[in-house]
Amino acid sequence: ANAFAAGMFLGIGMVHMLPESHEAWSQYSPDYPVAFLLASVAFLMVLFFEHVALSPHHHGSVEGIGHGATELASEVA
Repeated sequence: ANAFAAGMFLGIGMVHMLPESHEAWSQYSPDYPVAFLLASVAFLMVLFFEHVALSPHHHGSVEGIGHGATELASEVA
């Protein structure tokens, strides 16, 4: 729930600021929506790094850490 709320607030903030950034960029390039292009490229870069650039081994190691900690806690108790 915490990650969902953080994502919602970041998304709302970005959507709220996009028209103002489009207005600021329009003085340099009035015919092309540069702000929307930059926002889209940034989103796609994050998506690429999260799902393509990181191998499945990295995702498994994060899950393995939590799983190992649970096993360790059950052995101690």
